[in-house]
Amino acid sequence: MLNRVWIGTSYHGILLFNEEKQTFKAIPLQFADSTASLPQVCGDITEDKNGTIYAAAGVSGLMCYNEEESVFFNST
Repeated sequence: MLNRVWIGTSYHGILLFNEEKQTFKAIPLQFADSTASLPQVCGDITEDKNGTIYAAAGVSGLMCYNEEESVFFNST
């Protein structure tokens, strides 16, 4: 488990804090359909025992973080 700070926002998606640079990086939300890609409220971010990051994203539901591509995608 890494010590990372994730922030879910209203209309700005999910931000990841870079402690070394003291900056925030916007993490893209990848959607299969274009209507879901509209700005959404993102919140309730958690990590399971395997290190997988999940976030609740507005009408799109549960999103899962892809570490290799640095993007959240719809997990359903």
